[in-house]
Amino acid sequence: MSVPKSYRTAKSIVNSYSNRLNVISYCYRKSAPKRIAFDKFTQEKYKEVSEYDLLPPAYFKYLPKSAPPVLHWKQEPGIWKKHPETGEKVRVNNVPVPVHYPKASQMGLWAGEGIVRGYAKAHKTRGMRYPRQWKPFITSRKFYSEILDKVFDIPCTLRALNKVDEAFGFDHYILKTSPEELNSLLGMTLKRHMLLALARKDMYPDDPAKREKVYNKYKQYEVPEEEAIWVGLTRGQAIALYRHLLPPEAKVRPLKNVYTEELLDKLKEQNVNMEVESEEKPKSSPSFISRIFRRGSKPGDESSV
Repeated sequence: MSVPKSYRTAKSIVNSYSNRLNVISYCYRKSAPKRIAFDKFTQEKYKEVSEYDLLPPAYFKYLPKSAPPVLHWKQEPGIWKKHPETGEKVRVNNVPVPVHYPKASQMGLWAGEGIVRGYAKAHKTRGMRYPRQWKPFITSRKFYSEILDKVFDIPCTLRALNKVDEAFGFDHYILKTSPEELNSLLGMTLKRHMLLALARKDMYPDDPAKREKVYNKYKQYEVPEEEAIWVGLTRGQAIALYRHLLPPEAKVRPLKNVYTEELLDKLKEQNVNMEVESEEKPKSSPSFISRIFRRGSKPGDESSV
């Protein structure tokens, strides 16, 4: 059966166009097309340094450098180990336990402990598993600070109580513990006030002998006051302190304040000009009808008659 000439012509045209498209796509893939990319960081407004980057090194010195220490699981060294029962070589399975640190941990002394979330079974070999949380035991204890000469009622864990005993005192524990292990905003705030008291030597203002005794006991933790004021501050507090310490000529005023003052000045000038114009404007003589009916005149005023 012979193929119609019109069909052969249409097929040849389609093949020719497909060949051309294939050649074009091949050449495009082989060539290196120009990449048109827009880098937003090349703009001037993105090159400005933020106030957080201008903070002194003393602030970053007391920031946590890593996660809190591992307390809820033991990390085994190496990759392989010997099975204690069979003696065969098995791989070490180091699976970190996810720990959640709620806001309440920042307002107390949990000593790095947190809430562990997972699943539990009612029976070892059968039964469905259900979600469960393992929370640390929180108790409230009173701690006395020799440096601040105050008693604090702080919620804490049993591990924190043991750490205070190991450090031989509440002040020693707060001052010598790293920010990673302390993991408490309250603890870092207490550390800042203790360091400031040691730097300024303003403890016990009415008892110089007691002040000298306490200072000699904790002088190993003393740091300059310029460094102590940045300890334990949040990001917002640090930026606010940085703005406060700037000289008046270096402070940046918000535009809303500038525009508000300019608007008030213009309104004051406008009111003054209106008062001057009202004073300079001559009083018009009363009309004939107002003189007849004495409108706009006070009683006893004969000038309008």
